[in-house]
Amino acid sequence: MHPHLEALAQALREENSFSSETLAKALKGSLDERIAAGVSWPPMTVEELSWSRRGPRLLLRAGGSLHDGIQAGASITLSPPARPEGLEGSLIEVDGHWVTVQLRNEDLPAWVEQGRVVVSERSDPASLRLLLRALSHAEEHQSPLQQVLLAAREPSFAEPAAKPSAPQHGALAGLNAAQAHAAQQAMAAGELALIHGPPGTGKTYTLAILAKALVAQGERPLALADSNAATDHLALAAESQGLKVLRLGHPARIRPEAKHLSLESALAKGPFAKALQLMDKELKTLAQKGHWRERRALMRERWALEDQARAQAMEAAQVIASTLGTIMRRLDKLPPTRTALIDEATQAMEPSIWTIVPFIQRMILAGDPHQLGPVLKQPGNPLERSLVDRLLDLGLSMPMLQVQHRMSPQISALVQPVYGPEYRPSAQASMRHAGELSERLPEWAEAGVFFLDTAGSGLEEEVDPSSKSTRNRGEVKALALIYSQLQAAGIPPDQVVLLAPYRAQVDALKGHPQLKGLRAATMNAWQGREEEVILCTLVRSNPEGRLGFVADERRLTVALTRAKRLLVLVGDSATLTAHPRFNALIAHLDQERCTASIWVEPWIELL
Repeated sequence: MHPHLEALAQALREENSFSSETLAKALKGSLDERIAAGVSWPPMTVEELSWSRRGPRLLLRAGGSLHDGIQAGASITLSPPARPEGLEGSLIEVDGHWVTVQLRNEDLPAWVEQGRVVVSERSDPASLRLLLRALSHAEEHQSPLQQVLLAAREPSFAEPAAKPSAPQHGALAGLNAAQAHAAQQAMAAGELALIHGPPGTGKTYTLAILAKALVAQGERPLALADSNAATDHLALAAESQGLKVLRLGHPARIRPEAKHLSLESALAKGPFAKALQLMDKELKTLAQKGHWRERRALMRERWALEDQARAQAMEAAQVIASTLGTIMRRLDKLPPTRTALIDEATQAMEPSIWTIVPFIQRMILAGDPHQLGPVLKQPGNPLERSLVDRLLDLGLSMPMLQVQHRMSPQISALVQPVYGPEYRPSAQASMRHAGELSERLPEWAEAGVFFLDTAGSGLEEEVDPSSKSTRNRGEVKALALIYSQLQAAGIPPDQVVLLAPYRAQVDALKGHPQLKGLRAATMNAWQGREEEVILCTLVRSNPEGRLGFVADERRLTVALTRAKRLLVLVGDSATLTAHPRFNALIAHLDQERCTASIWVEPWIELL
């Protein structure tokens, strides 16, 4: 195997081994310890049993709220409360207190229906095997794209990139000059093109226009991303250009506004829909009568018909949208395609992108190297470096989109030192200001940016004893007071998001009575998303000036660029300014008079 591909394979094995060992250690604890560690949920009641193509499917009801340590799509084990060993399956959906799991075992033990069950996270070697097999396949598949990615040849272009200008008509109409320049390079690329999209610059929109141009040339491009949220965003953007988009993936992982694009939606409307519905009705009747042999025979017929329906739906689509994780399981079923558009490519592990290399001729990677890269369990694993980062180190060019449309100028100014003077607000963004949210905003919020400094207050960080994650309960109280003032000013809760660097702090935010009902997430989880108001707690407060991974400048860039009109930061300047980037940021906010000490009214009531 090529040395680089072998290095990727070894890094995958190390990450899988570390993750499996960490999980196995956590699962050895008591049920309470497993719940605290985020690898198990409290016991749930089995409410409904049904059968799918892959085996039994259970609908479970939880007695209370569920932590977010286990995500939809995860491999799980279903067991009695007394032990973590049990039936293997996958987590299909989490909807409030309701959980849907898919099991592999057709023969269910008595404890499934007789008592309560526990869902626990499980290590999944299947994904590892798929990725290792994909790397081996990529090694065997000699192509110009493969050679470019392995630095064996330079990328080729049909013609030099045109002088940057905003097209008034044609396939790329609607793009500004920087977007058009990047899109023209991508259209001219023989194997590979890169697009640098800083926050709010219309990276996804540019890819949607590119998809439209490719379809006009007779192509059926793939629209891919690492996460479901980014994939949905790209799929909807492509649809807004008048394209017929098919979104692959389980419906539970597709957000409501994109569900009409799903494969399941296409099957329900397609020419095979009536036949499939009749079969489903007959299958239910056979199950009620206990005719399991006849039912399994009919299920096989249904699966064959469903395969025909899936093939028809994909053939009818102009753009096929999917996560990288889903597409690597469907590649042999896809219609022929030349080009893959990959959004948020800097977030994807490099092996995930290699899975599609043997099936395409050209790849267009869009992302932002200044935001967070792949998230792994093993610290320092080489897979934390994205494919885009490696290609840039090889000297490949990455045209930057320059005009941001998301943030007010006051907010975008916080990251201009990262992106340079070319990064500037559009006319629309320049008109955006916090006052549009409410005429009754408190004075401290009117500038659109605010930093509450907790230095010297004693509101120090602590380690959560169960999860070993870091939290700061004093900063949680501060955000509660801040939100109460915004609430009094009439800011609706659906326009507010709480961000924190640590999961323990997110849990503390969700548990505060004044903050219940608000969305709370880690900075990692909110990358690629936006909201009118972002309230962010920075957590770290200690005499030594230790910042941990809060010192990661890419994480800070994400936190600073999620808000459209109002960004509020809470943190300890005495700790934070130990890092040059934070020092410059707080100095800028001081100069703009956007800071306040916790020692003055109304904040002093927090002490």
